[in-house]
Amino acid sequence: MNNTIRKQVKELWKLCFDDNEKFIDLYFNLRFNQNVNISIESGNQIIAALQMLPYSLTYYGEDFKTSYISGACTHPDYRNRGVMHRLIGSALAQMSAEGTIFSTLIPAEEWLYDYYAKLGFASVFDYSMREIIYAPLKQGCSKIERISEFRPDIYKYLNFKMHKRDFCIQHSDNDIKVVMEDIKVEDNGSVWAASRESNIVGVMFVYKEKGTNYIVELVADTNKVKQELIQAICNMDPHAPLKLITPVNEKEEHIKHGMIRIINVPKALQFFTIHHPDIIMNLTINDPMLSSNNSYYYLYKGRCMVSKEKLPGKHTEFTMTQLAEFIFEGTHPYMSLMMD
Repeated sequence: MNNTIRKQVKELWKLCFDDNEKFIDLYFNLRFNQNVNISIESGNQIIAALQMLPYSLTYYGEDFKTSYISGACTHPDYRNRGVMHRLIGSALAQMSAEGTIFSTLIPAEEWLYDYYAKLGFASVFDYSMREIIYAPLKQGCSKIERISEFRPDIYKYLNFKMHKRDFCIQHSDNDIKVVMEDIKVEDNGSVWAASRESNIVGVMFVYKEKGTNYIVELVADTNKVKQELIQAICNMDPHAPLKLITPVNEKEEHIKHGMIRIINVPKALQFFTIHHPDIIMNLTINDPMLSSNNSYYYLYKGRCMVSKEKLPGKHTEFTMTQLAEFIFEGTHPYMSLMMD
């Protein structure tokens, strides 16, 4: 890739975000490349940039192509001029051309939720978090290891377990390699695996921030294995507070985490309708950023018909944000290990 572009985007990142040098170097060495970057220039200077990182999303049990917007930033001298709006418009158009179904992001600040909502994103990703009180267990049955290098068997287990979650962002093996490198960069992070008879039965990812250990991902065959993994981090750092982040638990607080936008409305609605054969609706969709979505949609007994002409009958008009809220209502989409 043009090293001038990489250098300019890296300097813009440093100007806009409060990340440490080690993380920035890791990101631009392992994440950043010509295929995922898009930027706007003024003269020879890059004034805005973002990266479109490929992921997949389990949507009613199947993987759908998703693009995660990362590092969206504008030079302070060019803010409030519509530059980022124009850049995101270009990014969404590129995603559409590449066959992406959904776009996701995690706003860097609270006020950005309203900003992205105006661009068609909906706040649907959330999680629950609870404090873990250290209570020593009797001798466990699993072998617990702290892992420093990527292992295919651990990834295979993690991938299998995460695909048990519907409406969940999934990770490639290369992505988990980057996450593990990030944990090394952070110094205080750790990855743990539990095994029995040489078979992986649990995996745990931990980050430490401001003196508190956060378990950001924990999957295991049984609750006993989960407790054994939790005990491992407690034994290593017994005086640090410990918090566990999980998919939404109805009995606990829901904390909003990320947003989603539909890039390809026909495909998203067609699959949604298959899984909601009882829904009968006539929809009018007007997408100011992707004209390819502007149509009339007729949901009837598990089928979705798309028409450029309005047929007789009452129609419900949705904004892109409202449409995303509608098709993900009650599903509590989840994302983890996003290095946010």
